[in-house]
Amino acid sequence: MIDFIEFKERLLNLNETLKRVKKIDGSLADEPEKHRHFATEIEISYADLRNIYESSELNLMIEYYTFSEQLVKELVFSILTVESSKENKHLEKFLKNSFRRNRYSPKSEFKDIKDILDKYIQTNNEKIRFLLFNTDSDFTKIHDSLIRARHSYAHNSKKPDFSISEYVERSIPSLDFLLNEFINIESNLESRLSLQKLIIETYNKKKQLDKLDIRASNYKNSLKDFKNKLKSIVNYQGHLESTSSIYTEIFEQSEKYRTLDLRLSKSTLKTKLEEIKFVLKHE
Repeated sequence: MIDFIEFKERLLNLNETLKRVKKIDGSLADEPEKHRHFATEIEISYADLRNIYESSELNLMIEYYTFSEQLVKELVFSILTVESSKENKHLEKFLKNSFRRNRYSPKSEFKDIKDILDKYIQTNNEKIRFLLFNTDSDFTKIHDSLIRARHSYAHNSKKPDFSISEYVERSIPSLDFLLNEFINIESNLESRLSLQKLIIETYNKKKQLDKLDIRASNYKNSLKDFKNKLKSIVNYQGHLESTSSIYTEIFEQSEKYRTLDLRLSKSTLKTKLEEIKFVLKHE
């Protein structure tokens, strides 16, 4: 199994590295003369000192990339039992030859991770969808930009044209989400897939209700069905890991609106329904 405790600790360490880099960036912007004086004191040029500071930001990008790649690698090794297929020595040999730990480097943009999940996880033709609940496009795009930027830097020495510290800060929740997803996929796949199916149904029901005229005879019955689905979503909270901001949002939003009072007038219910943000983003 994946050592999720280790990855949680590494995520905390990444946050600490980010704080240090931001502190340096802030000091350099606010008090450049102090750093010029420091460069003179240690007898190096100010440009060289700036390069040293810049390298710490580049290392932050590399640390982000390494976390992502190794998390995906450990999931693959775990679900395929690459290093523990003791019941079938022939299978064990095949897996070890196919997935050498020191050579296997999975891609870790969101679309690549999705391809890996589809390729290696048996879900009875029900493909895993990332539960990108109430997120905008930046949630995956910034993560992917960091992964691509690290490739460009590693292979072409091309530095990114964006603020690494800003992108890492905005994208750490993406790593936290992936970690949360992998915990649930590895330890409780059946419940994770059931929740996915339920969220998709609830999302579609919400879209249907948004378009439904309050004068329709089935309006309140449709709303009741929506409420029941929200209640069912909340019931999964005790079965699945929900430490990331997205999983927290799934359960908090569902809990918040499952108590909607159907005795209210249809117009009031329509207004309250429009306030509910329940969106499942496509990868």
